[in-house]
Amino acid sequence: MLHDIIFIGFVLGHGGDAAQMLELAAGMQSRGKRVKVVVPDLPTTQLFAQQGLARGVEVVRTPLIRADPVAPRQVPADLIRLFCSNPAKLLHLHTGDFCLSRTVPRVMGDLNIPPDKVVVTVHSPYDTLTPEHERAVAWAQAAGQRIRYIVCPSQHAIRTQLKYGVPERNLAHIPNGINTALFRSGDGARIRSELKIGQHEPLIVITSRLDSQKRPLDALASFERIASDIPAHLAFVGLGSLEADLRSKIHATGLSHRVHLMGHRDDVPDWLAAATVWVLPTEAENFSLAVLEALAAGCPIVSTLCKGNNEVLVADKNALIHDVGDVDGIASALRRVLSEPDLRDRLSANAAVTSSKYGVDQMVDRYAALYESL
Repeated sequence: MLHDIIFIGFVLGHGGDAAQMLELAAGMQSRGKRVKVVVPDLPTTQLFAQQGLARGVEVVRTPLIRADPVAPRQVPADLIRLFCSNPAKLLHLHTGDFCLSRTVPRVMGDLNIPPDKVVVTVHSPYDTLTPEHERAVAWAQAAGQRIRYIVCPSQHAIRTQLKYGVPERNLAHIPNGINTALFRSGDGARIRSELKIGQHEPLIVITSRLDSQKRPLDALASFERIASDIPAHLAFVGLGSLEADLRSKIHATGLSHRVHLMGHRDDVPDWLAAATVWVLPTEAENFSLAVLEALAAGCPIVSTLCKGNNEVLVADKNALIHDVGDVDGIASALRRVLSEPDLRDRLSANAAVTSSKYGVDQMVDRYAALYESL
């Protein structure tokens, strides 16, 4: 069957890049388009496929896509089979990197796939290459020849692409979007009952991957600094490469009864509703879905003002801000939020106002207009 749009994800399946791709696919399907999502056949995409099934979106897991988080190397023969077996009026590729593997546009050229049929969304929070690097040069050339639009969720991603030499005519800015109503409807009382803590006991919540980019160990270290005089609990909701390290350090602090590793959860809105304050000590973001979710839930936020975050968080208006790696700064901000009810109310009200700009329907509408321009 010829699909209207096939979304091909060069993603691991458990991050915001994959989540945004699924939201977009579901949104376009609800607008009458025939869509399919294709992702790598990895353990990390199993849950993603289940989520797609629950939303009525066709998701195919295939070994034809390589997704190595360090150095993905695609196989030309596999990519030929991938594209030939997935005919569509429009191909929309998503990558968790700042560009595709050089093999991908090369194969698209070999197959004579018209550039006007190709859109790529880049989700990487990092801009580590110099413009002279061979990978950046190859990407800029491919963008001009093989891809009609490269979509960037943040303005800093646009600047990164321009720095690498991507022609401005090939760039589009579409911020990420979320189901704001969903994240405003959580049942915090249920979570507090699960944790066996009172409705008014301070609860610090982190809903994020437990990896080095998000710096969860900074959150734990800051909690140690306030734990002796503030009877709060800390909950990590998510999985990641630092989970074992984090578990060991929690045990060493002697705070295991107040620090909770909850793993993956499908009830994030409930956790946000239960939070007295939401924390993300992240070192880099493109346009964080977790931040948007916390804003929609009206959480008082303590976070960094890294690139990406600085396009949505405003210091002392909808968040308290600290520098990356500033554990004392996190602790100080937590003390303020937990001890000043008026501050919490102000941050919460402004957070809800900010989130209204980033609904999933607004995001899908912008992509739909981009598709129509093709």
